[in-house]
Amino acid sequence: MQCSYYWVINPLPKRITDNESRIPSLEQRIKYKRKEYNIAVLSDRHGRPEVIRLIIPELPQKEIPEDLLPFIRSMGEHMLTVLRLRYDPRISLFDIRFWTFHNDGSSPRADIEMDFHYKPVFHATAVRDLFAASLKHREEFRLLSNGANEGIPVQYRFLSLYKLIEMKFRQKGKWKEEELRKVLSSFALDFQSKGISDDPLKAIHYCRDKCAHIRTGKNREVLGVSELNHKEALFVTKILPVMTKIAAEILSEQTSGHVTFQTVDRGQLWDDQAIHHLLEQHNVPNEVRIEFQNLYNDLKTDKKGTLLKRANEWMAKNQGFLGDDATIIRKALGILDVA
Repeated sequence: MQCSYYWVINPLPKRITDNESRIPSLEQRIKYKRKEYNIAVLSDRHGRPEVIRLIIPELPQKEIPEDLLPFIRSMGEHMLTVLRLRYDPRISLFDIRFWTFHNDGSSPRADIEMDFHYKPVFHATAVRDLFAASLKHREEFRLLSNGANEGIPVQYRFLSLYKLIEMKFRQKGKWKEEELRKVLSSFALDFQSKGISDDPLKAIHYCRDKCAHIRTGKNREVLGVSELNHKEALFVTKILPVMTKIAAEILSEQTSGHVTFQTVDRGQLWDDQAIHHLLEQHNVPNEVRIEFQNLYNDLKTDKKGTLLKRANEWMAKNQGFLGDDATIIRKALGILDVA
């Protein structure tokens, strides 16, 4: 089994196709852990790069092994770096990746239509009111804006939000740790949904060290993240929505409630929509989908044995609908095997 993994290059094309008749603009073979991978750039009819494609060979099943994710991420990162150096320094990736599976030796196949409907509406009164309410705290608002800007590398987004928190809870080089921990405790469920159940403050400081390229570890040999680099970047990306929510709460307090923000966890939104679409594709009945959604939401913040037992029971009862995609749903529920 092979997997073709795709990164979409902005601006978003309306349709992406890949088959034996589509010839890549460039291809490069890569040897990694005794296997040969193939990375390519596919261009549109005008010669503009449209997608980056990595072919992952010799998979035992329709699933990307977790230990391959850092390698996959780094290949996309490096091709993006090279395209910026040799083609266009402004080139960027859309925030959706997708992949398809096909038999070993067969041609990659993809045929996807995309339509991005978001059109921002200019509300002049709301802009005026925010300008007036935020004027005395413009540096803090700039930091929040940078933290939410997906066009900025992830480490700089995190450091902007970290600085905003630091401005509130650190004076003369000393943290007001008790106050900060009290604020963080009100976001405990948000941290738990990201897999952080121990000490959120420790996790935040850890991310700060990584993002600031501070060397850590016994011999100080481990450098922090660079753009889109390995597992630390994944962790920082995961924690960003919670940091944004905390920063928004701080600014709401500093403006005496005159400014409020509705933050959106885009990553979780994409995940939820993808799972919902998968269940619909397999014709899972609506009442069964509702039961799954309730379980899925509960398990984001609570992994108690009774919930996991219910998740296993749900899988045992409904895996017949899912076929080869049952593994994806088991992972979403956080269970390894059907009881």
